[in-house]
Amino acid sequence: MPKTLTPVSVFPSSIPNFPLAGAGEPVAIGPLESAVQAVLNRTEHLHTSRQVVETTGVRRIQRVVSLTALQNLAGMADGDTVDVEGYGRYRLYNPSALTADGLWILTATGGGRWVHTAYLMRGASNAWAMLDSGGRLAQDVRDASILTQHIANQAVTSAKLAPGSVVGHLGYTPLNKAGDIMTGPLNINNERLFNVFVSQHDTTVRYYYLGRIESGSGILKINGILGGHTIGQGRANVDLQFAFRDGFRADGYIMGTVDRADVLVRDGGDGWAYVYLVTKQYALVNLELSSSHIAQQITYDGTYSTSAPSGTTLYQLSDDFTNNTHPNTLKMNNGVLQARYDHANRFSISEHAPQAVGISPGGITDLAIGRINVPAGKSLYIRRVRYMFLDPLRLRIGTSQAVWTASNANMDADVNFAIFAGSGTTDLSIVVTNVGTSNQTLFYAQGVWVEFEIR
Repeated sequence: MPKTLTPVSVFPSSIPNFPLAGAGEPVAIGPLESAVQAVLNRTEHLHTSRQVVETTGVRRIQRVVSLTALQNLAGMADGDTVDVEGYGRYRLYNPSALTADGLWILTATGGGRWVHTAYLMRGASNAWAMLDSGGRLAQDVRDASILTQHIANQAVTSAKLAPGSVVGHLGYTPLNKAGDIMTGPLNINNERLFNVFVSQHDTTVRYYYLGRIESGSGILKINGILGGHTIGQGRANVDLQFAFRDGFRADGYIMGTVDRADVLVRDGGDGWAYVYLVTKQYALVNLELSSSHIAQQITYDGTYSTSAPSGTTLYQLSDDFTNNTHPNTLKMNNGVLQARYDHANRFSISEHAPQAVGISPGGITDLAIGRINVPAGKSLYIRRVRYMFLDPLRLRIGTSQAVWTASNANMDADVNFAIFAGSGTTDLSIVVTNVGTSNQTLFYAQGVWVEFEIR
C-alpha cells in the first residue's frame, strides 16, 4: 500500500540489519520496509531543503544574539555568513590580514576575521558619515558638505570660528567700541570727520581738500591743532566755523602762533566755497571737522595736491591771525587778544597837559571832564589805564558816586573798577593830583589814556 514520505533531518550513523531467511523460509518484509522508509524520508528532507535554497531570496542564515557569540562560533568556514542581533550581517574571511577593532572587524575562534558587510561604506565618499567615541563626526567637514539647513539657528559659537575669519570675510577691520586705535579718518555721513592728521617732513607745500560749503545754507566747522615742531613753527589751537550764505563769514577763535599749517577757503565760482588745509615742512596737524545742512561734502581722505587750488580767496587763517582781517574771529597771539568790541559800551579817553602846570601839595589839575549816561541795570567800569608822571603825582578818576586814585606815578595795567552803578547821568573827571608835601610840575605833553566799559 502507498506510504507517506515525512522529511527527517536526523541521519543515524547506521541502520538495523536485515533478518536472514533460513531453512528455505522467505525474508520478512517489515524490517526491509522500515529501512527503505527511513532512506526515503531523509531523501525527502534533502528535497524540501533544496527547494528552500533554490527559491528567490535567502530563506535562512544563522543568527546569534551578540558579537561575543559570533566570535565564539566553532566549525565555521571561509565565506560563512551570520547575522548578529542589533548589529547586522558579518562574513568570515579566513585567512585575513585585517586588524580587529571590536565592532566592524572581529577575531574568529577558528581563525580569520568576521567582517561586517558594510565595513567599506564607513566614511567613504557618497557613503556613511561616522561618529568618533565622543559622538562627533569623525570625518573632516569638507566645503559644501554641510548646508545651512543642517545647522541649528544660533548654534555656531565664537569658539568655532578661526582667528581672523570674521574680519577676513567682512573685508575690513571694524572699530572696537571698548577702545581702539584708528589708522585712518572716520567719516560719519560726510557731516562729521575725525582725525585729520598730518605730520609732514618734506619741503613741499601741500593742499588737503577738506570739504565745501554751499552758498544757499550750511556751516562747516574746524577745530583742533595747527602746529609745528618748534614754537616758531606753530602752536595754534583753532575753533572756526565758515558759512557762505549772504557772503562769506568766519567765526571762532585762533590762539597761539601760526606758521607751518594754515586754512584756506576759496570761492569756486560755482556756488560753493572750497576749504583746504595747507601744510609746509614740519607741520603737525590734528583736526576734527563737522558740518550742518548742505555743507555735507566733508571729503578729506588723506590725499593732497602740491598745486594751489583755483578760485578767489575768501579766507586765509594766517592772514586773519596776523592782520585781524575778519572781525568775527578772536585772535590770541602770545597772550595778547586781538578783537573788535562794541564801541557803544566800551570806549577810551586820552588827554595831555597843553602846557606845564604847577600843582601844590594836595592840589589837582584837570585833564578831561565830561558827562556819561549809564543805562538802567548797568555800571560804568574803569577797564585799563596807561600814563607816566613824575612822583608824587597820581592819576585820579571820579564820578558822583566814587573816586579811584592810582597808587603809582606811572601805570600800564588793567583796573576793572566800578566807578558808577545804576541808571542816570554822571559827571566824569580825569585829573592829576599831588600826593606829596612840596610843589610839583605836570610837564607839557604828559597825559593819560583810560579805557571805560559799560556793562
